[in-house]
Amino acid sequence: MVRAGETREDPGPLVSVVMVTLNARPFVAEALESLARQTARSFELFVVDGGSTDGTIDDVRAYEARLEGRMRWISEPDGGLYDAMNKGLAAAEGRYVAYLGADDRLVPGALAAVERAVRAGGEPAIVAGAVRVIGGAREWVERPRSYAKT
Repeated sequence: MVRAGETREDPGPLVSVVMVTLNARPFVAEALESLARQTARSFELFVVDGGSTDGTIDDVRAYEARLEGRMRWISEPDGGLYDAMNKGLAAAEGRYVAYLGADDRLVPGALAAVERAVRAGGEPAIVAGAVRVIGGAREWVERPRSYAKT
């Protein structure tokens, strides 16, 4: 991540995707697959695992080749979810950071849509999209909202 006042010649990835895991084996392969299938390639993935004992890291390792050098990961005890998220943020090299839960999925083309939004918007501070929520027999879409005071 390039912070205020810093510059670098290699712009690095546009988006750093941070995935926090802990014993997430039932879900993590599908989340990783959703990243491997993205058409945009200007992203990196940083998996922060809290010391899983269920084989989560085996699934993470299995995706290293599919993600073509764009994935880094650590597995060590942490101070909980927010500590792990902060570790990922500190390691992020992209201009934008996205958090993807180990049980979440990116729809096809999601990161390409981010690239288009950034190009069209002149480097916006925040890029947001809709979220499709699926649970039990229910499904709905949460669209981005503006909380700006008018």
